Amino acid sequence: MTRFITAILVVLLLLPGSVLGSGKGEDGHGHSPEPNQDNLVRIVAEALEGVQAFIEVEDVRNKVKGTGDPTTHLIRASFVRKQDGSDVTGGGGALRFTEEHDKIGYFEAMQLIDGKFRASVRLSKTGEQHFLLGTLLEDGVKRNFHFHFVMK
Repeated sequence: MTRFITAILVVLLLLPGSVLGSGKGEDGHGHSPEPNQDNLVRIVAEALEGVQAFIEVEDVRNKVKGTGDPTTHLIRASFVRKQDGSDVTGGGGALRFTEEHDKIGYFEAMQLIDGKFRASVRLSKTGEQHFLLGTLLEDGVKRNFHFHFVMK
């Protein structure tokens, strides 16, 4: 039953009618071109409907080498209300693979752990990586944050 609910949530989050901006110069787009020395890319996405997204993409290929785990990257997202700076700690989220991934259009549900949304993904192609992060947060508003980063 839980998988069914998660699947429904993912579909609802990323329907074409989802919010891609408020029309006030907010486009939900964020990028960071290169990872830092810790193999971590930090991305500040534009705010949508009063919520700012902060995304971290961690390259874990060296950490999982030899374990049999196919994960190459961990993606974490946190959200802050622009009005008062408080954390958004409830709701749901899912990643949608775009561009030239092995699984174009594939949805990866994110787990909410300690107030952050998290997903483990396997990326096999180098170069610029594009994702949509669809959310239905505790305020009941659907948002799609687009972000990208460079994978070497």
